[in-house]
Amino acid sequence: MSIVRRTFLTGLTAAGGFAALTPGSTAAEPLPETGTIRVSSAVAICTAPQLVSEDLLRAEGFTVVQHTGQATIGTLEEVAAGQVDIGISFIGPLVVQIDGGQAITVLAGVHPGCFELFGTDRVRSFKDLKGKKIAVISPGSSPPIFLASMLAHVGLDPGKDVQWITKPRPASVELLREGKVDA
Repeated sequence: MSIVRRTFLTGLTAAGGFAALTPGSTAAEPLPETGTIRVSSAVAICTAPQLVSEDLLRAEGFTVVQHTGQATIGTLEEVAAGQVDIGISFIGPLVVQIDGGQAITVLAGVHPGCFELFGTDRVRSFKDLKGKKIAVISPGSSPPIFLASMLAHVGLDPGKDVQWITKPRPASVELLREGKVDA
């Protein structure tokens, strides 16, 4: 017997409504142990959940929600050092930090779709990056870690097959424009 999606969802909704109306079926969770939570406020499109975090954290029982106003790059170090309680970061640097022994707990994931790779006419695919120079702002930041995973996926060794050039964003753009880096 097959169940159509609408019938399944109707039954699921009815079961959930019944459970919510049954006395004693759900116990209220206790308030947090502390009333204050410190949130590292990164500025990037994929950290949009932070825009609604204050109301949600207050609904969970936190009475004081402090935003640090720090940039994304420092989030992991702040959390590991105990300077903030919660933050948002791409998984790549999290794996590197945890592998290095940092005390960080991962609660949930965020969408990492806010990276773009620009290349010269010498680069048409990831495999074309073999032997090429790639400018990055910070080697341990999310974009180069994400790029390294994609290079490995197509069979390149990110530590041997490309040359990483660390420069600030304006300098990286200029190097690309002048053809001194390939991506």
